[in-house]
Amino acid sequence: MDFGAALLGGSPSTSPEEEPVSQEIPGTWASLKYMLTPKFNIMLVFCILGPLAGFLKWGDTYSFSFNFLAILPLAQLLGVCTEEVALRTGDTIGGLLNATLGNATELIISIFAIKEGLLRVTQVSLLGSILSNQLLVLGFCFFCGGIIHKKQNFSAKVASIDSCLLLILMMGLAIPAAYASISASTTLTPDGVYCNAPCKAPHVEAISHFIALLLFVIYIMLLVFQLKTHKAVMAGQEEESSPVAPGIQVAEEDGEMPEMSMPVAIGGLAVSTAFVALCSEYLVGAIEGVADQWGLSDIFIGLILLPIVGNAAEHMTAVTVAMKGKMELALGVALGSTIQIGLCVIPAVTLVGWAVGEPLTLDFHPFETIVLVLAVLTTNGTLTDPSSTWLEGAVLLFAYVMIAFVYFFRVEKDAGVVSCICGESCCALGYTFN
Repeated sequence: MDFGAALLGGSPSTSPEEEPVSQEIPGTWASLKYMLTPKFNIMLVFCILGPLAGFLKWGDTYSFSFNFLAILPLAQLLGVCTEEVALRTGDTIGGLLNATLGNATELIISIFAIKEGLLRVTQVSLLGSILSNQLLVLGFCFFCGGIIHKKQNFSAKVASIDSCLLLILMMGLAIPAAYASISASTTLTPDGVYCNAPCKAPHVEAISHFIALLLFVIYIMLLVFQLKTHKAVMAGQEEESSPVAPGIQVAEEDGEMPEMSMPVAIGGLAVSTAFVALCSEYLVGAIEGVADQWGLSDIFIGLILLPIVGNAAEHMTAVTVAMKGKMELALGVALGSTIQIGLCVIPAVTLVGWAVGEPLTLDFHPFETIVLVLAVLTTNGTLTDPSSTWLEGAVLLFAYVMIAFVYFFRVEKDAGVVSCICGESCCALGYTFN
């Protein structure tokens, strides 16, 4: 018993764990040192070289490469600063902040791609983010965590919610593609020529806008469910098994104290986001030139390369915590980011395209839709049992490698937007195939 506390009129302490732990607020220099110490941040030099390469017209190859490398450390800084802010603001505000800024790179890249008129690149880059998070990132989590730990358990309830959200995400993206595919049927022209023209299905834009609104509403309902109506339920689950709510990254509070001051953390967020926006603009602007010079298709760069850059922060965070045995937190980072992109970022980008007059739709084309369906089914198969092993991780990784290899050879004859409506009007424009 603490007799000193009793003599001073305080409550006696019965165990050392009940004594509050004081933590000195990190100073500005200590905060900057913590933020810039990782060896990975030596690549921040590309944050200068990247914009210079684009501004001074050094060529598309240099502009793309330097800005590609610049986004890697910037993504890490975004993750570190966001976690530090979340430690101070609590789960509600910190979770919303993580949900917003965790996918800032994908959102910014998509907006600039729409600005450049690269609507197809926007589609495949967002689809690539979903595929890379649920196959590549989650696969590395299961594999690396399984190498160190023979078996890792996670919350069956949270995994079930994740699976349900992945399925509604898949449904929202599959319906427009299915509708467009049946509308783009072969047409017999008056000249007796069968025309299978690249065309735009009637009403597909209206269908996409309506489904985008529904998906966005589901995401808002998810936030309300997690942070308000079922907040106590989630807190009770955390005390029992420490799950991480889907769609929200939650910082661990097991003795973890802030390493940065609040002003430095917020300043780091602002500066990192600004540089990501600047580098992303030059990166997207160099895509077409790089595709021609390197012999790569726009769709491969958009679906494979850009999402890997955008998910760098989530990838590093998820694998690190998985190797520490915190698989539930790793699931919250990997699948949570997937759900955010599918229910928030993709609908938001679709509505932005609608607002600025760009015909961006949720029709991701039949082949991409089939790939998404198979990826979701494969991921859900690993979540049926609330535990993970390295073999399940290897399955997810090889599934991603198969997709990447196929897209290395996939070339679209017309990746742009076709203005004509399916039917004889397209055939009249010369799109005829015997």
